Formats: sequence, C-alpha cells, structure tokens
Amino acid sequence: MGKIEEKLTHILKRPLIFGRRRHIIFWYDESQSYLSEVEMMKIDARISIVTENNYFRTRYMLENLTPPANVVLYFPFSKPKDEENPLLDIMLYSELFEPNEVREWQITYQLTEAEIKKYTPFFQNKERKKQFIQIINSNLIPENKNIRYAILATVVKAKNMEFSSIVMALLTEYTQGEKVKLDFVRKFVGLDYFWNELEVYFNYQNKNRSLSEFGGDLFLIPLQSIMKQSSINNKNRAYLFLERWSEIDKSNFEKVSEFFVRKLGLRDIFKRADLDDIANIGIFSLVQEQVVQKITIAILEGEIKYEAYLKVIQRRQELFAYDDYLISFAVLESAIQCLDKVGQFCKDGCNPNKSELWSQYVTKWSTIDHYYRLFYEAYDSLLDTDDNWNKLQQYVENTYKNRFLLPFAEKWSASFQQEAMFEVSPELLKQEDFFTKKVKPLIQSKKRTVIIISDALRLETANELAADLKQKPNFQITSSTMVGAIPSYTDLAMALLLPHKKIELINGKVYVNGVKSSSLNGRRKILKDMVDEDSAAFTSAEILEMTRAEVRSELQNKKLIYIYANTIDAIGDHASSEKYVFEACKDAIHELKKLIIKLNAHIRVNHVLITADHGFIYTRGTLKQADKIPNLTQKAEVKNRRFFMQEERIVDSTIVSFPIYHFSNQNYTVHIPKGINRFQKQGAGSNYVHGGYMPQEIALPIIDVQIERHKQHQELIQLELVTQSRTIHNAEITLNFMKKANLTTQTIYLYFENANNRIISNRVKIINQPIELGHEFIEVSFMIDTENPEPQEINLVFEIKSPTTQKKYDVFFLDI
Repeated sequence: MGKIEEKLTHILKRPLIFGRRRHIIFWYDESQSYLSEVEMMKIDARISIVTENNYFRTRYMLENLTPPANVVLYFPFSKPKDEENPLLDIMLYSELFEPNEVREWQITYQLTEAEIKKYTPFFQNKERKKQFIQIINSNLIPENKNIRYAILATVVKAKNMEFSSIVMALLTEYTQGEKVKLDFVRKFVGLDYFWNELEVYFNYQNKNRSLSEFGGDLFLIPLQSIMKQSSINNKNRAYLFLERWSEIDKSNFEKVSEFFVRKLGLRDIFKRADLDDIANIGIFSLVQEQVVQKITIAILEGEIKYEAYLKVIQRRQELFAYDDYLISFAVLESAIQCLDKVGQFCKDGCNPNKSELWSQYVTKWSTIDHYYRLFYEAYDSLLDTDDNWNKLQQYVENTYKNRFLLPFAEKWSASFQQEAMFEVSPELLKQEDFFTKKVKPLIQSKKRTVIIISDALRLETANELAADLKQKPNFQITSSTMVGAIPSYTDLAMALLLPHKKIELINGKVYVNGVKSSSLNGRRKILKDMVDEDSAAFTSAEILEMTRAEVRSELQNKKLIYIYANTIDAIGDHASSEKYVFEACKDAIHELKKLIIKLNAHIRVNHVLITADHGFIYTRGTLKQADKIPNLTQKAEVKNRRFFMQEERIVDSTIVSFPIYHFSNQNYTVHIPKGINRFQKQGAGSNYVHGGYMPQEIALPIIDVQIERHKQHQELIQLELVTQSRTIHNAEITLNFMKKANLTTQTIYLYFENANNRIISNRVKIINQPIELGHEFIEVSFMIDTENPEPQEINLVFEIKSPTTQKKYDVFFLDI
C-alpha cells in the first residue's frame, strides 16, 4: 500500500463527527500527479473523478447513494474560489485532503530539510512537476542514488534518469551553443553535485570542470593509439558510453561527434595517420570515410596487402556508421577479392590440358567471375563516383580482362586447336544427357521432382545460390556441373534439357519430336508426350503470382514440374539493359530462393534440380576493334555475335569450327570466334554475349535440392546462463555464462529485449579475438577458445537502457 493510500485509509478510519453517516473527502490535484493511479487505489470508499462537466452528476450521486458509503472526490485541477465552486456547500461539511508531495518524497528518498527547502522552487513549476512525475514513475532510481537524478533528468529533458542520458543531453546542448539546461542544473541541483557524480562515474580527473574539456577528453578515448592520454581513467565505461550513445541516438551522436572532430582537429590527424593506426578506431563516421580512401589509394598505388585490407574491412563492420559506408566497403571488398584471385591465377598459371583447364575453372577460377560480378553490383550502387572510384573501376576492369579473361581464353582456345570434335572430357556429364541421367531416375523413384531452368544462370551465380540454400536447415544441397552444348544459345539448350527422341532444326527454329520447343505450350506437350499426364510446365512468374490454393490445384497431382525463369537473359540480351545484367543475377538468386521456399510451403516437394541453358561472357566498357572479327558468312541457319551455324565448314584463323550432331535432319558446323571475341554486328549490345564455347558460357550448374520434412535446426551456439538471479536491480548487470561445447569462430551477439521486441541494452559480441585500443583492451568483445571442448566460463557486462516507456517491473528477455 502506497503512502497516499495509507493516509486516505487513516482518515477514513477516523470516528465520524456526530450527525454524519460517512466520510466525504475532497482531493484537489492541480499537477494531476495521481490521475493515473487514483482509480486503482484500494481503500474503503467510492472514488469518483470530478471534472468541470460532471458537477451535477456528482451532486446527484452524493445525495442519492444508497446505502451511504465513504466517498473520495478527486479533482484533477486546482481548488476553485469559493464563489466559483458548485460543490462548496458539500465541501464545508467534508474533509479536505492535501497530500504534501514534497514531504512524501522526503520520506521516500531520504531528503534532508535543507534539500527540501532547496527543491521547493523546482516543484513550484507545474510543467516541470508533471515531467518529474513521468520520469519518477517510468524509471528505476539507480541504486544508492536519490531524487537528484530525477531532477537532473527533468531539467535536461533526458529520456530517462540514467546518469549517462543526463550527460548525453548536456553535451548535445553544449555543442549547439546553448546552456539553458546547464543553468537549470546549477539552479536546482548544483554544478558541484553534477561534476562530482561525473568524476566518479568516469573516474575523470581534470581540474578544469567544463563540458568542453570533458567532451574533448571523452572523444579522445577511442584514439589512444595515435593521440595523447585522456583524463578519463575508466576507459571501458567511457567507450561503452560512446558506443551506447551511437546506437540509441545516432543522429544527435553524429552531430556531437562531428563537433569534437572539428574542435580537436581530428580530420587532419586521421588524414595523416597510417591505415594501421586508425583501423580499429570506432565512434567516428569520418574514420570509415578515411579507411575507404586509404585502402582505395593503396590499391591504386599497387600495394598488394589484400589479406590485411580484408581484415580491416571485416573489423570496420562492427564499428559506428558502417551502414553509411556499406556500399563503399562492398566495392572495396569485392575489388580486393577479385584482384587477389587474379593474382593467384597469374602465379599458378594454367594447365594446357582442356580437362584440367575445365576443372580449374569450375573449382577455382570461376570465383574471379564471381567477385567481378559483385564488384559491379556494388560499384553501380554508388550514389557518387569520384575520381578514385573511377580509377579503381578501370583498374579492376583492366586487371580482370587483361590478366585473367584474355589469358584464360587464349589457353582454352589453344587446347582445342587440334581437336576435330568439341569434347571437354568423356567423363563429364553433357547437357543432352541431363534428362536421362538426372531427371529420369527421380521420376522412376516416384518422387515429385521440380526442374528449374534459369536462363543464363552462370556457374558462379549458381554457387552463391547454393551457399544461400545451404543455410536452410531442411535443405540438403549437392552441387555439380555439366558441359553445355555448343552453340550455347537458348533455343538449342532448352530443347536438350527436355526429354527427346529427335531434335530438328527447321528454318532456324528447334523442334523436339516434331514440336516447336521455344514456347511454353510446346514444352508442355513435349513433357506430356514423353513422360505422362502427371507433368507440367510453368514460368517462374506464374508460380510466384499464384495463391496457395492455386499452387495446390495446379501442382498437387503433378510428379514432374518444369519451371522456366528468365530474369538474367531477358536483361542481358538487350543493348539498352545489358549493363544491368549483374543486378539481374542478384534478382535471379532472390527469385529462385523465393520460388523454392514457396513450393516447399505449399506442396510436398522431394527434389528440386536447378540448372541453366547457358552462361554468358560480360565485360564493361567499349569493346576495341581487336575484340571483333568480320562476319564470315551470309548462309548461316542461326547466328549471333558469338557463333554462326551452317552446313558448310569455313576455315579461318580467327575462328574455331566444330561439327555438331544434335539435329537428326541435318549435320551442321558451328563457327565460334577464338577466345572471347565477337563477330561484328551493326548496333550496340556486344558486352553481354553467349553462344560460344568458353567455360563462362558452357560450365552449367546443377543444384540438387533435397527437401527433408520436419528436420530440426541444430543449435550452433551452446551457452548456458549460470547466474542464479533473474532480477535486474541496476543499469549495469554482469551475467555469467558457461560454454558447454565447441563454438565456431563466428560472431555471437547477446542483448536484452523488452516484451515489444525492442533492444534495451548494448549488444555484447563474442568473437575469436578482443578489440585492442592502443594498450587498453575494451571488453565489448570476448575471446573464446574454440578448440577446447571443456566447459569455459564467460562473464559478460550489459548496460540496460531506460526509455520512458519502461516500467519498474517490466520483464526483459536475453537474446542470443
């Protein structure tokens, strides 16, 4: 029972004056301090809230209440003058309740008489008093602290009464050139009290008590490796203070940070410093910018410290304002990876044997294409490209093309120079055998099988998709490759991926078993004729647009489902959009994942096979005349920039020629420019090409997705909370954990959430090494012995935030 309830109860228990049958208590509360609580009070009386609009009803209630009962009339406004009080006659024979709030606070918070006298002016302001009540009701008062923290929080307009929030508010005001809040602190609490608390909180030792000096010392904390020592001795708390501020109020924090960057002259210091000196400095957005610039310039100047640069970028991901430079770091990381892999390619060289070249490309060198793609994905997302970015783009482009693509293409072409037939290796699966060797066994096992053919899904893109799918706990992923047919163009490749008895080329169009195979309806007929009625064919767009009921209606009874996706080739095959082909690759990955998840959710699917009809070659920039060769024929049945196909064989030093036997009605020869060259063709659109015989065009992925029902996701992290208490008394809490099994070297985050899933503490990171700031170790990260299977104790410190919505008895959740 609260103090107010006790006082009211005490009054209600008094003996009644002769002639009275009940107690009637008038309670005026101008500040509305108890408005939210009054109706919940448990006292032996009827409680009625009186407003200026219900006087008559109140009088009627008092005069007609049967049986007579005690009544407390609560007025959430000031006591009116007698001549303006409609209930004056009743009040004259009733009791007036006037709780002494300040006296109550004196008892509750153990204030002295001197303090009561000092704080009386503070409480005489109605608005200030109201804010104080909100603060006091919404926050836990820190242990061993009294009402001064609530007064401080009120006058500086902090969101809560944590001392850290009070300091944040005062520093923010100082950097805005104001001192209204600081004057209020001086007036109502006293600057000595504030500075004494600050000195204890941060172990701050500086005789010059000024926010200017303190702010400067505070923002020196992350700079111990390159600057003089700060006067703040509790560096761990100061760093956590800055980190927490940057998380909960990024906008204001960045403004304050920029103020002290200017005041301390840090821009020039960061600019002059070596990369190693600033690599671990957080808190400052400017450092992210400087790290990006320094790594970019170092790459352009030929410094090949790629492994070190990648470690720096990884470190920067955990620091303030990384998200503001996310794209810039993505450009750098992909550029470094691409350049590094090209360097390894140049160092290792190429085996002249075609099957070895194929194996090397599939297992190693396709990653160069991958990082080249990621580079342009990020580079094209930059909002502004300065001179250094443009130089880096040219450097990556020239390195990729001149040191990898062209030399590899030359080796590949040379390996076929004396070959009469096109065959990489007889041991490799060929595209024309895909249905017989991959699909048919699944049909015979009576398992529902989905075949997804993504037009121009290159091997490196498929490898990224497979890696993403492996993260799904009930997906078992197996990846392999097959050799695509030449010429590697859509019409022929799509026909070969279908069940077929004969394939014909008639007027430049491909027919399977007499049915034109380029249309979806034609493919449906081919499947039904060669398999049975339990087969179907759809586009990915059709499936993604279906409702659950439509998916089940169309596919529930089908055993073989072909799905065709055309996200990549639809963009790359047009001159106006070919520049965006790498963005289309990213979209294709997203679409295919979404497609598989939807199918798995709506119907039972046992197997999904993902493959492609062909890959592609793409380079950025205007092609040189040397990259093109003249058109050598006017008789081609089918042709594009990378091949032409006709009955007659042409001998020329600029091309390679192979007979092809896919068509039962006629034998043809395909002619392909050597390397990555193109045939000249009027008009734009020669950067994106396919149809040739380069591994980028014909190394086709096969992703086998086996979907296991009800497979439980195994825990990667086995940490047990061993701290016995589950009650939070202070803003800072230490929890003890036990590592029960081997942990991976991945980063683990632990933090508290409230019931609304909002994070209300700092995030504590567990990684495989601590963060070093000069000679000080800041305990926001913890080193775990990943090789030791024995139990290991870990002590983690959390700081609980106190927003105004947080109640004294809220329940919080620890998330890992």
